[in-house]
Amino acid sequence: SVTSAVKNQGAATAGASTIAFRLSANTVWGDSDDIVVTATRSVGSLAAGATSTGNTTITVPSSTPLGYYYVLGYADSQGVVVESVETNNSKSSTNRIQVKS
Repeated sequence: SVTSAVKNQGAATAGASTIAFRLSANTVWGDSDDIVVTATRSVGSLAAGATSTGNTTITVPSSTPLGYYYVLGYADSQGVVVESVETNNSKSSTNRIQVKS
């Protein structure tokens, strides 16, 4: 299970959105080593300054090579919330998880 938090840093209410997750050998969302997982977390609309925290169960795809991975999250992964800053939506876990047989 992964715990994620998303905060509305704007001055107006943000509409509902979705957090997507990936595994990665590095902390960069969207590069060639990302492994897409199907788990997502729905986030309801958030008032200005509000935070939504929740847990999501992530299943590692069976095709994932053995190794160590960061868990990455991406807020508003479907791009439905109008934001003044779109470059602060991804975050990496501090520690890596191990995928082993």
